[in-house]
Amino acid sequence: MEKSKKDKIFYAIIFAVILANLLWIFVQSSLPMEVSEAESDKVTEVVDKVVPEEVSFKEFLLNNIRKIAHFVEFGTLGLEAFLLLWYSRRMKISTVACALGLGALVAFFDETVQIFSKRGAAILDVWIDIGGFASFFLLPVAVYILVSCIKHKNETKNSISA
Repeated sequence: MEKSKKDKIFYAIIFAVILANLLWIFVQSSLPMEVSEAESDKVTEVVDKVVPEEVSFKEFLLNNIRKIAHFVEFGTLGLEAFLLLWYSRRMKISTVACALGLGALVAFFDETVQIFSKRGAAILDVWIDIGGFASFFLLPVAVYILVSCIKHKNETKNSISA
């Protein structure tokens, strides 16, 4: 089936966004420890100023800003992967499994990059990365499946009553 110009443009955009996100992730992982910590400290200062004291989980946010950043970085990558599969109408078990596997592979590679930047890898960060990717990828997949099932049920009901 021939892809329309609109499809080609969308694929080009989503691939560019995915590549930019991957570049961002790997550049962040290749930063020296001092630079990475300085960036995290700046973000922590902003969060400390923006989030009111009465917010019950503020201390959690401040103490886990780096872990949350890992989760969100990979979460956005998972959402981008979902958009690519959804738009291409290739939402099959095999493509979902492949996307999850690629997300895990990127997480392992990301932590490996940190070894070479003398920051040391952490298996906990790999799991956080995979968790972020899987959460932001599988939640819309589940919604997609639910909507598809409801739509199919309604179409079946309408065709029987006709």
